[in-house]
Amino acid sequence: MMATAVGPTQIDLSWTAPSDDGGSPITGYRIRYSPEENESHAILVENTGNTDTTYSDTGLSLGTTRYYQVQAINAVGTSAASHPAGATTGTTSPPPPPPPPLRASLRTRRRRRRQRVSVPRLLAPLLEPPPTCEV
Repeated sequence: MMATAVGPTQIDLSWTAPSDDGGSPITGYRIRYSPEENESHAILVENTGNTDTTYSDTGLSLGTTRYYQVQAINAVGTSAASHPAGATTGTTSPPPPPPPPLRASLRTRRRRRRQRVSVPRLLAPLLEPPPTCEV
């Protein structure tokens, strides 16, 4: 049996099916756990109901240590427990996801062209210098 911490809140378990099934096919597994290797193990999963030899213990707290044992189940009964395998979840939260990639914009800026403005004839006299008087 192997226990591997795969993050701050999850431990993945894997094991090998027993070579001797006692004459009846395996129908599931019981998974037990304990915070200490040599303590009594409580039941985590009574019966997986399948023959998969992996399980993920999720929703754990940061820095959780657990030791696991597995037992095979079939019509004959339940096997002896495996040797314990332990792991400790990470002690820090995972880093935040990276920011989304920057998108290049293909927009082009239009330059404003200077336009020559013609002064209407009505305004032309206002722009001329005032007449001078001679005395």
